[in-house]
Amino acid sequence: SGTTNTTHHIYLQMMTTRSLLFLFFSLFGGFTKTLLTSRASSFESSSVLSLETDDERERNKYFGRVNSHNALSGIRKFQSPLPIDPTYGPDGNSYSTDEVTIKAEKTKISGDKTPITVTVTVPIDVLNNDSRTDYTSETLKRHWVGVYSPANASMLNETAPVKYSIVEKYSNAYVASGIGGLNFDLHKMREDFDFVLFSSNDPQSTHAIYHKNFSDWANILGDSQPIARSERVTFEDDKDEPIVPRIGVTKSDDQKKVSITWTSGRKDANAKVRWRYVGEANWEPTIASEPAVEVTKDQFCGAPANAFGYRHSGYQHYAEIENKVDNKRAFEYQLGDDISDFKESTRVYKGKFLPVVGASHTTLALFADMGVGTTDDSETWREYGQPGLQVAESLGDLSNDNTNKHPIDAVFLFGDLSYAVGYISVWDEFLHQMSSYFAHKIPFLVNSGNHEFDYFESGWDAHASGRTRDLYGGHDSGGECGVMSNALFNTPRKSTEKDWFGVAIGNIFVVSINTEVDFNSMSSDQYAELRMILETEFDRTKTPWLIVVGHRPGLVDSSYAEEAPASANKKDSSDVAVMKEIQEHLWPMFVEFKVDMVFWGHNHAYQRSCSLKSQLTETECSLKSKTVSENLNNVYEKPEYPISFVVGTGGAEFTKNDVNMFFTEKVVYEHGFVDLHAHNSTHLFGRFIDAVNGNRVLDSFWIIRESSSEDAMKDNTNHTAAIFFTVMLFLAVMTSIWYWYYKKNGGTATISGGLHAFSSSVKKNLFQNSRDARPRAQRFQAFADDDGDSNNEFVMADSPSPYEAPTSLRENYASKEHHHQGNESGGESINVVDEEEGSPSRPGNNPFANF
Repeated sequence: SGTTNTTHHIYLQMMTTRSLLFLFFSLFGGFTKTLLTSRASSFESSSVLSLETDDERERNKYFGRVNSHNALSGIRKFQSPLPIDPTYGPDGNSYSTDEVTIKAEKTKISGDKTPITVTVTVPIDVLNNDSRTDYTSETLKRHWVGVYSPANASMLNETAPVKYSIVEKYSNAYVASGIGGLNFDLHKMREDFDFVLFSSNDPQSTHAIYHKNFSDWANILGDSQPIARSERVTFEDDKDEPIVPRIGVTKSDDQKKVSITWTSGRKDANAKVRWRYVGEANWEPTIASEPAVEVTKDQFCGAPANAFGYRHSGYQHYAEIENKVDNKRAFEYQLGDDISDFKESTRVYKGKFLPVVGASHTTLALFADMGVGTTDDSETWREYGQPGLQVAESLGDLSNDNTNKHPIDAVFLFGDLSYAVGYISVWDEFLHQMSSYFAHKIPFLVNSGNHEFDYFESGWDAHASGRTRDLYGGHDSGGECGVMSNALFNTPRKSTEKDWFGVAIGNIFVVSINTEVDFNSMSSDQYAELRMILETEFDRTKTPWLIVVGHRPGLVDSSYAEEAPASANKKDSSDVAVMKEIQEHLWPMFVEFKVDMVFWGHNHAYQRSCSLKSQLTETECSLKSKTVSENLNNVYEKPEYPISFVVGTGGAEFTKNDVNMFFTEKVVYEHGFVDLHAHNSTHLFGRFIDAVNGNRVLDSFWIIRESSSEDAMKDNTNHTAAIFFTVMLFLAVMTSIWYWYYKKNGGTATISGGLHAFSSSVKKNLFQNSRDARPRAQRFQAFADDDGDSNNEFVMADSPSPYEAPTSLRENYASKEHHHQGNESGGESINVVDEEEGSPSRPGNNPFANF
């Protein structure tokens, strides 16, 4: 008994010491992390695994320069990893090895997103046993947790976890105390969850985990040994309910329809949607979904999409609703089916129709290369994307009616959407990210990039021989070959094999091209159909602004050139090579149809270029932006040729490879998007929003041009109607006042007396008492607000004052040329804007209020 008490006393002392040690390291670790500039530096400083070999250093340099991925090759053959002598818990799902445990703080969850803490515990006697080589400080640094859904995966190497994290990276005390905690956000993905603790046998595998080189993951899973698994975490509410709606654009003559696409776990339950205008009590008739779309493993071109990266993506439902009232855009809607029918507790989403074709003001947000961000301790199965979460949040903020007088009307993400690259669960995370912030309330358009579409030729041959394939080869889509992006997002595309289209949004006509498939001007379907769109669908009298969007840039300032093709019949995928192809085949068409702006991604930077006739034949810009006044800069006056923008800043890591080409006017390396405002047929304003640092404005520009004869005729017609209405109203009011005066005087007054009284009243009350006492400069702030709000949405970048339109731009624009001082011999030098540079302005409210 004495021996037992002594042993118990020693054990209590050990546990107390261990708890204090854990508490000390936890507090110290948390303090330390606040001093570090990034989570990565914390991990690297404490782990010898961060040391790069020469080969890895060269590979990372290649990735940073090329914006591509090596092929998934040389994967070792391995058996499914299994725990050694596991002990199963009473639930039948959890198990432990050497009494090592992993536990979730709760096993019942509900809702679209649930934060949950997972604790890993290594027994103190195992930790202090010097004879154990599998629980040393170095091996503990290689412990990582995989989040699995569906739970209870029997072949861990055949289904990749939906999330993962390295224990020591977020719990500094883990190596010393054996206790580590991780926080995960679990999104509703139609299946239950559990957590598996792994120990990697290969230090380089963990290094690959940390750097997220997805092509190594098959080896990582094969080299990792599972140690423990948690109990199953299940949903208390309906895990298959309809969620993550996204509003899209559908093809119609007047663009009064929008589509609603959503995801559920039920295929044949009569999915449906109902809607009504905001403020109305009655719902419009319920609209049944089109047949559900399901993506199966055999639709993909190769691994990992049809192998260990595959996960069932649910069923996609689709319906269209039509705006029947021009002056109403705001609506609300509900999703349902036979099991989750409409009731008072059903969630109500709020959305907006597109502005009518030809609307006086249209606002678009444009960017590319996004990815998935996270607020928890997890990494996700992509190489890029953490700032994408902040970009999505910023888009949500600037699309709110209550924060902007001209909120975003639609968002266009042109290529490299989620960076799932074959890990299909990432698309679920991406849908939650986009839908929760903005895609549920404003139309969201996408097109294909290399990370949605490109794959080895052998994969196309084996699994999709009849489909339109990419030009470049390689592994960039991870075997998806465009399947997921086509299934999840509705656009006006010609077909699933023809991902290009033209669509009118307010007063802007947008042409979307697919740079991943053949666009040769002599032989391709895409070129012929794009030309047909411009000839037959585009009408500048209705949509005076014409823009083109595509993924790979047709004009880019880049040193990346001469990449050897992936195979004999594939094209050079380098920036310079693709730019030359687009300049040869597509750019002349852009010039012919007087495209105003072209937007590209792929190169992870923001670049604004001059107006250029051709990069192949010209060595000077056709027109550079000018400074008109102190508060009005970057103005393109009457450009004849397209102005090009690279906006690959949606979340991906930067590719800093600009070389100061003659056509480049501005370069920015921050994450964000272009906020484009087409006010009327002659004035367009744009700005680059830094979404990570408080929505700062890091660049801004104007395009100002004369009205065309068609525009003038349209304006004259509108003015004539307005004048006629005003005159008739004036006569009616005048007659009413005369009649009142006539009756007041006993019916004896003459008509001339009534008119004289009315005229005297007008002179006294209107012209004498309502003179504008403001200075002349204030009276001519064409785009300033008149309601006393000092925040102007259209402040210029690097300018503390709101835009004040000079008289010449409003009253005498056609006859007056503005000269750009100090910019006659060359363009503005490339300005790489860093977080600390300049005094960038923040977006406010009230654009163009009195224009």
